[in-house]
Amino acid sequence: MDRERAALLLGVAVDAGRAEVTAAFARRARTAHPDVDGGDAETFRLLVEARDRLLAAGPAPDGEMPLRVVVRENAPRPHGPLLLGAWVGILLVAAFLSVFRVEHPWAPGEPLLRWGLLIAAGWGFGVTGRRVLLVAMSLLFLASVVTTLILTTWGGLVGLLLAIPALYGLALSGEARLRLARDVSA
Repeated sequence: MDRERAALLLGVAVDAGRAEVTAAFARRARTAHPDVDGGDAETFRLLVEARDRLLAAGPAPDGEMPLRVVVRENAPRPHGPLLLGAWVGILLVAAFLSVFRVEHPWAPGEPLLRWGLLIAAGWGFGVTGRRVLLVAMSLLFLASVVTTLILTTWGGLVGLLLAIPALYGLALSGEARLRLARDVSA
């Protein structure tokens, strides 16, 4: 790929500095990365090639050295929307089993609110990778464990057992999104 085509793909001048090239690449990579909905592996490969071509010609005009790309072959990938939906579906079944035909002495709506917030926090962390949602998910699950142990119902215990792999799957997806965000911004 020549420098003119590389500059055209990234939307920068042929003599753009390192900072401008990396910023343009980051902007385009946010939508073209294969892990993003609507992303395309071939487009992303062309963007990487264009960035490397513009940065590989020696020191940029601002005096910085070209960027080196490190590719991790075994890096975890975020889960797709179907798998995230499956985890949320399992959590809905777990919530139903934990709430159905169980008398809650504190407030009848409390378990619905707790499980609703737990599912929302788990899904949110799986999609965005924000740590605050991981903390909320963990605290709400802990509250569910304590409540189930106090009330000791079969449905609650089965619901907790179903929730564990689903929450773990959402946590893995969120962690992968965190790593991906760190790698793209670095």
